[in-house]
Amino acid sequence: MFHCEKYLNLGECWKFSSKSVIFSEQEVTANEIKRQGGGGGPVINLDIAGWKETLDINLTGTLLFCRATLKDMIPRRSGSIINISSVAGMYGVPGLASCSTSKWGVIGLTQTMAIEVGEYGIRVNSISPAATRTERFETPQKMFAEATGIAYEDRLKQTTAHYALKRIAEPSETAGVALFLASDDSSAVTGHNLVVSCGFHAVHP
Repeated sequence: MFHCEKYLNLGECWKFSSKSVIFSEQEVTANEIKRQGGGGGPVINLDIAGWKETLDINLTGTLLFCRATLKDMIPRRSGSIINISSVAGMYGVPGLASCSTSKWGVIGLTQTMAIEVGEYGIRVNSISPAATRTERFETPQKMFAEATGIAYEDRLKQTTAHYALKRIAEPSETAGVALFLASDDSSAVTGHNLVVSCGFHAVHP
């Protein structure tokens, strides 16, 4: 049986739980599995082992992370948990059932926890990014552009055609949203999924 502790060091959770803000992120490992084909493809052909592994990392991993930190936050009656979902967790995405389902689950888990622990002064929110300008995004895009004989800039225009701002987000912009959710400026915000998509979610085809 796959155990998400393989990817999630709960000792590290305890080390960081002394802080008032916990930032839960399982996206990197999930993307690694997705690139290897785990949990990808049409549902009819879905590899069940890959499906389970993706849900274990994205969803169960987030659950274990949050449970470990809540054990410290509840007695202190304060804290802010920020989970990372995805715009893929807001819509059905053909060929990405495992990723989409697990990220939907993160949003549901976030909202449920917000209700359960609100009485202890703990806030729980999630962030749903779309494409973000990172090496993980740019490398396959550049490879696709080279393989199809088009300029990378043209490939980027194709990718962002369904983005209201006609661009992708910068890492600093997503980080800024996380800082807002971690700060006292968002003291009345809990159970919320904040979308950082440059408008992709608004014009999603």
